[in-house]
Amino acid sequence: QTVRYRLLPHAGGWQEASPDRADMVLHEPLIARHVPGQATADGAAAPGSLLRVEPANVILAVAKVAEDGEGLLVRGFETAGRATRVVVTSDALGRSWEGEVRGHQVWTWLLPTDGGEPVSMNLLEEGT
Repeated sequence: QTVRYRLLPHAGGWQEASPDRADMVLHEPLIARHVPGQATADGAAAPGSLLRVEPANVILAVAKVAEDGEGLLVRGFETAGRATRVVVTSDALGRSWEGEVRGHQVWTWLLPTDGGEPVSMNLLEEGT
């Protein structure tokens, strides 16, 4: 068994240190894989994000293609305990979606790739 821990020096209260994000970086590292596609003139990968979420008090935990292939399912959670306007952006699709979440809410949205607003889903991925 391996136990990993991290000391997180910070100014102010523990909330300002964003321990939730530090935990994800430590325990769920991003794994990069090469995906053939567009490149710049010098052969480097084109800049951009498959998905990004804003503001900083929201974490995107899951993203997958919907079962019927008609959009993306994303799940995230709010970490600061306050109602927040969430923006999910895909540079690859050239789209953004916006919606409201409550403080500490775990939310699941269906993001239509052909346009339209996000559709709230329950944890069983059924429309609500």
